[in-house]
Amino acid sequence: MNHTTAHRALAMAGIFQAAYLVQQVARRGNVSETAVAASINSLFQLDPDNAAAVFGGIDGLAIGLRFSANSWMASTPGATRNCCAM
Repeated sequence: MNHTTAHRALAMAGIFQAAYLVQQVARRGNVSETAVAASINSLFQLDPDNAAAVFGGIDGLAIGLRFSANSWMASTPGATRNCCAM
């Protein structure tokens, strides 16, 4: 698999998604079953064709993509640092 910028961005979205899911379990006690399934199944992808395939396609990263975009676009200077420190 090539390690393009797009693949790296999807991998980062996977990290953000995992952090978001942990946060939601801690705060609310429930999470999206689809997102959890995509995240857990990613652990067993040993030879994917591309980064999206690791998560069963872009749809499997919807929460991570949204959460990472919101974090990077936050207007407060420490928002991204705080998010990554979660």
